[in-house]
Amino acid sequence: MIGVVGEQDVVNKIKQTIGSKKVGGKTMKIEKYNKVTNYHIVYVTSSNSNSFATIKAESKKNKTLLVTDDDALYAQGAHISFLMDDDKIRYTLNKPIIEKIGLKVSQELMRFSE
Repeated sequence: MIGVVGEQDVVNKIKQTIGSKKVGGKTMKIEKYNKVTNYHIVYVTSSNSNSFATIKAESKKNKTLLVTDDDALYAQGAHISFLMDDDKIRYTLNKPIIEKIGLKVSQELMRFSE
């Protein structure tokens, strides 16, 4: 389950990109964020950064990975931040914070991180 804190067009674009890919034999589900659903990943767009503190607090008990495209949110405790570098998408990740919520970070994920 991926919850997107952003406009519906962002949700649709992510759905289109991911398609019917599976993780652990289960099809990934992407939807607009709502606070009653337990998500595995929550993506907070930079245009919705004002919601980050609330979402961070709501997701703390669920071991939810917080992803953003806003460096300021990364500094506030987001786990992964995506950025555009010319025509490539890059990301940084905060391994200590990810591990603090009880998730493990693979070497492969670390290898491609900035």
